[in-house]
Amino acid sequence: MFTPNTQRIADAVEARFDVRTGFWLCRRIVGTFTWSQHAWSEGNYEGNAVDIFGSVKTLDQVYYYVHSEFSEIAKTVLWRVKNHFDHVHVDTWPTGFGLPPCAGGALRVRHRDGSIGRTFGVPIPEPQPEEIELFVSEDGKNGPNRGPYVEYWQRIMARITGFKPQAWGVFGPDTTAELNRLTGPGNNIGPGEAATLLGLLGG
Repeated sequence: MFTPNTQRIADAVEARFDVRTGFWLCRRIVGTFTWSQHAWSEGNYEGNAVDIFGSVKTLDQVYYYVHSEFSEIAKTVLWRVKNHFDHVHVDTWPTGFGLPPCAGGALRVRHRDGSIGRTFGVPIPEPQPEEIELFVSEDGKNGPNRGPYVEYWQRIMARITGFKPQAWGVFGPDTTAELNRLTGPGNNIGPGEAATLLGLLGG
């Protein structure tokens, strides 16, 4: 699993396009003394950059999609430039700097606003009070089934098991099945299910 914001982009691109993604490498940028964002890791997160492989036509679409949909978290998007004619490279905020842990350094990250931190953090916002309500997978029958609240719990499940939903923010059959596997029979997330998921996450 990549660092959170990089994983978010990788998941979205894989769901939308016929592409392959990878990979983590402890190395410097070719021809420089600067460490690649591919080298940065934290716990189960490996790589603050993703390389996306596909046809030229598809990669053209990926390049513009990432720019248009993820401008707030995508720091660098490279395509059709030196060393990037067969894949799109994307790295994200916050960005690792200095000597990465894989080379014996301490984790340090720089956020978009220039502030310094020591974790890549969780990319998705906590759901707002008005979004925290019971919902079910049956489309619209008993409550909302789309939006930030659904995506929040999907990403919690993704961090627990590597789960990849068919669509982020949509509580479809795949999300229901994963929820059942983790918390038991049912088709909604209430306080009990939420506590179970957070317990499995270690929060």
